[in-house]
Amino acid sequence: MSLASPTALLWPTSRSAESRATLPGATSRGRRLPRGAAGSKSMAKSLALSLPPLLLGSRSRPRRRLLEEAGVELEVQISQVDEKSLGDRASGDAETLVRLLATAKADALLASLDDPSRRLLLTADQVVTYEGQIREKPESMQEARAFLASYALAPCRTVGALCLHDLSSRQRVVGVQVADIFFKPSIASEDVLTELESESALLDCAGALMVEHPLIECHVDRVEGGLDSVQGLSLPLLRDLWGQLQDGGGQVSMKSP
Repeated sequence: MSLASPTALLWPTSRSAESRATLPGATSRGRRLPRGAAGSKSMAKSLALSLPPLLLGSRSRPRRRLLEEAGVELEVQISQVDEKSLGDRASGDAETLVRLLATAKADALLASLDDPSRRLLLTADQVVTYEGQIREKPESMQEARAFLASYALAPCRTVGALCLHDLSSRQRVVGVQVADIFFKPSIASEDVLTELESESALLDCAGALMVEHPLIECHVDRVEGGLDSVQGLSLPLLRDLWGQLQDGGGQVSMKSP
């Protein structure tokens, strides 16, 4: 399949008051939000998306759950991409990296689709940054433990890209959204880290960042940028990308903070 030149939409990386969320046990301007996945579910319902049937190129359970809760009909198909061979991690340019990987996943899936049946293709990528360094999925539980302990000292940031590709018009838009996560010092306690060592799911999360996990969420002070964004799929961003595709694409460039 030959593709038109990709169009790109860079989502603003500064957080507005509307995009801020606070996890359980923390308050934001005196307001307490729902516990656990309930907060994400409430957000998904409030941002119900009128999308055509979607092909999701991601194995992420949180992404799939968020889409289903937003009323999106979807089918999952996993792309085969050697992520480690792509991009420059040493530069610390996380936005460029996740955009590259999200589009590479889309291209890999497009090459294997025999009958796209006029649906949308959504691929995504996310990394965590900590003090200027890019963190991907931990390679061992020991590394996951070190990642989590470090979050007691300074906030981390999720940087996630979404690539939405119209299989009919062959246009695509790409957007980036960030969120900052502030942990309590208690995340670094020996008891917490030891208990988390048995949670292999941490190895599937960039930066071992699984804020919805019951053993982790109580140690989160606040999230700025949206809980759905932290979980790998910003619903406001997806809504805007879909609007951009319906308008025929285009490019919007915005500065990062």
